[in-house]
Amino acid sequence: MRTIDWAIVAIGLVAVIIWTAVSANDGFKSRSAVIIARSISITSTIDGHVDNTPPEVGARISPSELLIRIHDNRIDRGRLIDFDSEIQFLQQDIKNASRQQEDLEELLSYFQDKAKAHAVWVKSDVELRKQENMQLLEIAEQTRKLKNDHAARAVELYQNQHVSSTLVDTAKAEAAIATSQVELSRTQVRRDQLLQQSLANNGAFFDNGDASYWDRMADDMTLRQLDNLNNIATLNAQLDRAKAQAGVERTRIGSTVEEEHRASFAGLVNATYVSQGTRVNRGTTLMQVLDCTNPIVIVPLPEHRIAEFEAGMSVTIYPVDTEDALPGKIEYISSGPLIGHDQTLLVQEDLTVRGVRAVVSFSDQKFPDETERACQSAHRAVVVVHTESAFKLASNRVANAF
Repeated sequence: MRTIDWAIVAIGLVAVIIWTAVSANDGFKSRSAVIIARSISITSTIDGHVDNTPPEVGARISPSELLIRIHDNRIDRGRLIDFDSEIQFLQQDIKNASRQQEDLEELLSYFQDKAKAHAVWVKSDVELRKQENMQLLEIAEQTRKLKNDHAARAVELYQNQHVSSTLVDTAKAEAAIATSQVELSRTQVRRDQLLQQSLANNGAFFDNGDASYWDRMADDMTLRQLDNLNNIATLNAQLDRAKAQAGVERTRIGSTVEEEHRASFAGLVNATYVSQGTRVNRGTTLMQVLDCTNPIVIVPLPEHRIAEFEAGMSVTIYPVDTEDALPGKIEYISSGPLIGHDQTLLVQEDLTVRGVRAVVSFSDQKFPDETERACQSAHRAVVVVHTESAFKLASNRVANAF
């Protein structure tokens, strides 16, 4: 073979070797990655002052633990005060009405007892008058018989001319009067019988047909009781409405002038900017905490291979002080401050990674070790990013071009 042929073969062999080496380069390994906890900034959404003592820097926090409470007492509480005052007045009115109801029940019972006693007395009195009138009727009937006999004797004597006609007229008049007295007595007896029947059916009353004083008072107490019960029911309805209105107003004030910031994860207080009593405005940063349950990995990337990396790529994480191989994926890639994504690099400046870097999250959403280690600032790791081979990447570019 000619020299030039050998040269061509040699160049081809070198190209094949280089191409094979490059195409076999599937992945990127970084030995300067760092595992850090995310930082969360807590800001106020209202104007007010800090109502409690926030946890100190470095303090461990548990889920649902109270971090900061903001309170604003400058809101108008006039309506709530009015509702609370109305509730107190209504409660007192109901209490007074209930006492009045008890008094009315006692009076009603008293007048009913008196009415019963009066009815017994009236029945006894009517019975006595009936007996008296029956005796008078018996006397009147006997008197009528005597007067009639006397009148008949006077007529007989007048016929025999022993007495004058005047005496006869007088005797007849007396007999007529005795007959009228009998009818009057019978009428009194019938009246007493009617009174007894009415007493049995309607209770005691006066001679003019009106009810007795005690019955009238018992009826009056019954009506007053009903009116008072209606008043109590109205007051209770007004009380329920006032309580509901006060509850709505209290909820509005509570949601407007007070807010609580509680930890949504186990973590560490990284910075505190306020203390108890500090006045704050809406949007003021109050505290920064590290989320120990959801750490991330910061991986520096070489500038000349940026085109090989993209969000969503699979990553294997090897913490340097363990033998674990942990899966993850790239969340995003940035060359500037991670504003709008993650503020951790700005807070933990000792771990700031310059240049282009990838932010990687663990696939199981948490650092598989204890939370104490998840919040250690200097936790280093080796990371392998599973990129496509250069041969496959070039092939894809060629295919996409066509």
